[in-house]
Amino acid sequence: MIDSTDMFKKLATIKFRIFRQHNAFTLVDVLVGLAMASVVMVAITSLFTAVGRSYTIQNVAAGVQQVTRAGVEHMTQNIRMAGLDPFGGAGAEIKEFSANKIHFTLDRCDVPIGSDGCGLPDGDVDDKFENVAYQWVPGERKLKLILYEGAKTESLIDNVSNLNFTYLDGDSGMPATAADIRTVIITLTVEDPAARGEKIERTYSARVRCRNLGL
Repeated sequence: MIDSTDMFKKLATIKFRIFRQHNAFTLVDVLVGLAMASVVMVAITSLFTAVGRSYTIQNVAAGVQQVTRAGVEHMTQNIRMAGLDPFGGAGAEIKEFSANKIHFTLDRCDVPIGSDGCGLPDGDVDDKFENVAYQWVPGERKLKLILYEGAKTESLIDNVSNLNFTYLDGDSGMPATAADIRTVIITLTVEDPAARGEKIERTYSARVRCRNLGL
């Protein structure tokens, strides 16, 4: 005769063992979990790295574009005034022109402009901002502003990979002499390093009509 009490105990023991087997973690389970967690962490790290790299590149690109445009606008404003000689006798002109350099003079008034117009003319180009040049030195990768009256050279922009001046005469042809120049085309390229050795390059051009030349 089977004792029901013993049978109940045996069944309870078997169920407890099965319960323990189903709720325990084996070494294989732990290793699989660690592997899955590693894959997730690698994916998250890669995502954050890609987002950070994209953010860096966008910031560098925006900065390069802004610097390039500002440099061209700076040159445009001054080159447009080349040859300014409102009262005559100053001899303002383009003195030197090449693909990488332009040297020009202009005559401004010593007295600031007021309600009655300009003050008395000085008749020469003795101000440091009246005898200037823009020059690109490839080996130094800098756009330089040369102030001849005062013998001072300033670095306007760094990381310049190219600067080219193109000159046109009144018929949009190549000028034979500096006196024939009427238009200057400026092309400036700036290149800055970005993430992981990449480089961001931006080029900006402007066509400058020298309205004081040939008058």
